[in-house]
Amino acid sequence: MNSPRRLLVVAALLLLVAVSLAYLPHVGRGFKQDDFGWIASSRVRHAADWAALLGRNAGFYRPVVAATFALDELAFGMRPLGYGLTNLAVLLACLVAITGLARALGLPPGASLAAGAIWALNFQGINMAVVWLSGRTALLLVLFAVLAARALVRGRTIAAAAFTLLALLSKEEAVMLPLLLFAWAGLLAREKRGHQESGVRNQESGAQSPEPRPTFGHRTSDVGRLGFSVRAAIRATWPLAVPLGLYAVLRYASGAFGPFSAPSYYRFTLAPLKVADNVLKYLDFAATWPVLVVVLAAGLAAVIPRPSPRERRIVVLGFVWLIASYAITVFLPIRSPLYACFPAVGAALAAGALLGGVWARATTAARSRLVVVGLVLPFLLLPVYWSRNVRHAKGALLSAHWLNDLKTSGDDIPGDHVLVLVDDRQLDPTEQLPAAFGMLFEIAVRDTLGRPVRTWIEPPPNGWQTAGLQRPDAAAPKVVFALKNGHLVRILSKQ
Repeated sequence: MNSPRRLLVVAALLLLVAVSLAYLPHVGRGFKQDDFGWIASSRVRHAADWAALLGRNAGFYRPVVAATFALDELAFGMRPLGYGLTNLAVLLACLVAITGLARALGLPPGASLAAGAIWALNFQGINMAVVWLSGRTALLLVLFAVLAARALVRGRTIAAAAFTLLALLSKEEAVMLPLLLFAWAGLLAREKRGHQESGVRNQESGAQSPEPRPTFGHRTSDVGRLGFSVRAAIRATWPLAVPLGLYAVLRYASGAFGPFSAPSYYRFTLAPLKVADNVLKYLDFAATWPVLVVVLAAGLAAVIPRPSPRERRIVVLGFVWLIASYAITVFLPIRSPLYACFPAVGAALAAGALLGGVWARATTAARSRLVVVGLVLPFLLLPVYWSRNVRHAKGALLSAHWLNDLKTSGDDIPGDHVLVLVDDRQLDPTEQLPAAFGMLFEIAVRDTLGRPVRTWIEPPPNGWQTAGLQRPDAAAPKVVFALKNGHLVRILSKQ
């Protein structure tokens, strides 16, 4: 896929535009559910507050995520658009990082760009991570995990350890990253050794060695056989134990819940049917879109992908990434498309390698078709992305709408009164109050009115007792708003 440099630059710019347009109309439309908790628990007003973020937890322990919300709150206050643009910026950074990782592994520029675009345009998980502000946890995990892998491949062990620590401080699935990179190091070691042997033979015959991509700080060449070197893997990745140990100490000190103290829906299950169902669904989330892209490209070129030895190795590395990064989430009872963002990197890398195999066998006319379709298709699919984004943006839009109702009509609520929000359970669940506020309705109201107000939703959200919420005293004076015709309308004030 050795496209002229100018065409490659144009293609990169067009894909960045397409990815931005796919999500931009729906980012930053409002806050919903966990967003309120992140903002409230991450506020910093003094220098010491930044260090204090390392010791805070909201059940989960994700201080890097908290730091990004703290920065957003300082810059944008309670204006959600800036938070949404931060999510979009992190998404684009992930695209660039994945492209860079693919290049470090030896894919040509076009195939590397395709790998990054395939991940960013996946229909599953990515839209939720971008449109829902709290979804940036998955984006930050992907960004730092990919940067750690690229640093390791380049032989920059200290940088790999630093990025691994940042990934760990972003999301729990990163605990699999050191093991994942251990597997990568062992698989790539034979490639390095193969080049050294090839270099000796070339010196003896007087031939000049080719100029391949660097791996672990050494130049590499295509080697057809797969193998694994435990010694090389240990030598390359033992420093990653340092951030893993530091993370364990920090997490324990923060008091964040662990595998045995987490809520029931975050505790591991070994129920065979549940695990099997998770495996199938998560495979669909991460791999269906990359597979469709490869099949479409092979059809347009009228060839069967025959990747080179290097490309086959990248396919294997991609599968290792896919399996290792799902190793925790498939055992959780709760299922979320966000859990697919990290594994989808492996599927995208494998797809990029297979596309390289398609390109190598394609005719000149077929290559032209591939370029045109590859650049036009993302724009043609924009209505599909927008329609899928709506459901993730809906709660945020409703939240902004209802909080504006409260700010307009509820600014005079006395401090000793309870604000009761009467839900309409006849509506679709996506249009009810919990869809916007979850269990954090009191924090949402407090930040909207600028002062604490005892708040309650009636009937209460499902799981309110598990969340530790308590009904207000029945004798307390109340101000009541009811959900009517899409608005929160003040209907009663009694002493």
